[in-house]
Amino acid sequence: MKKLLIGLVLTSLSLASVSVKAESLDNIGDDLFEKKVLEIIMKNPEVIEKSMKLYVEKKRKEQENKQLADSLKNRYQVNFGASPTLGKKDAKYQLVVFTDFQCPYCKKGNETIQTLKEEYGDDLLIIHKNYPLAFHDQAKPAAKAALAAHQQNKFFEYSELLFKNQNKLSNDLYIELAKDLKLDIGKFKKDMGSDEVQKLLDQDKKDATEVKVSSTPNFILNGVKIAGAYPLEYFEKIIESLDTNNK
Repeated sequence: MKKLLIGLVLTSLSLASVSVKAESLDNIGDDLFEKKVLEIIMKNPEVIEKSMKLYVEKKRKEQENKQLADSLKNRYQVNFGASPTLGKKDAKYQLVVFTDFQCPYCKKGNETIQTLKEEYGDDLLIIHKNYPLAFHDQAKPAAKAALAAHQQNKFFEYSELLFKNQNKLSNDLYIELAKDLKLDIGKFKKDMGSDEVQKLLDQDKKDATEVKVSSTPNFILNGVKIAGAYPLEYFEKIIESLDTNNK
């Protein structure tokens, strides 16, 4: 443990070009060692903090790489069914999205998806799955509204408006957004409460259970599971890994 602390202190101090010999710490008693280490930390707090951040980031990346390697080996198959899709059916990359319109992390994830679509164009197919969380009171009504818009081929346009108005989700908003998109309001209201829309929600829940989704957002990219609102770079890293493995 002592050698580990010495290594950490020396690494930290090297960042600030502070010179301390390892021998000067290694060859002293434990009591004096503790005193010396505390003295160094007190004199260089910002350096120690920076070193700890670098260490944590290194461990995070190592865990992320391990998780990606495991995900590439153990891929999931998802039933697309009658879920809303955006893109060509034979696209090179197929991204299944499990989302909740009231979840702030899903809103962030949706922004990443839009950037991916712009970047990969026809090579990316998006498949939407609703996973409204029980503690979000407007998640299920919002999902039903989006699926009602889907009956008039406006799912993705409507879902974008839901995310943009996430802090105002309500029955009045759902009707207002339907009017903005010039939907048939009578049909829209009927479809929101229809058995067909409920069946779509039930199927999404079943699909989520089969691939062990229990939170949002969750993504499955060509079978690779991504649990959480990861940044764009992580999705690009997976795509790069998929391309490498397929060569």
